[in-house]
Amino acid sequence: MRAVSAAVIITLGVVGLAGLSLFLAVAGATLGLIRAYNDVALRGNSTPAVVAVGVSEVFATAGAVFVVLSISLLLFLWLRYVKKAI
Repeated sequence: MRAVSAAVIITLGVVGLAGLSLFLAVAGATLGLIRAYNDVALRGNSTPAVVAVGVSEVFATAGAVFVVLSISLLLFLWLRYVKKAI
């Protein structure tokens, strides 16, 4: 049985973090849109003020995901090209 190198473990961790953040983006967007449509259904009108809370959730989740993806990409590139660990 071969031992798994540290580079493989690090690569899987970074890729896993990036994949998880994409899942969170989809989940956040879905929940934000559900909230926006639910608010419209409860109030009976679709003014921008009613929809704004749900849409802001979508954008907040997308912003957080971009931060996590950027950090993951920078970490991967640093490990690959600077440290030559991958």
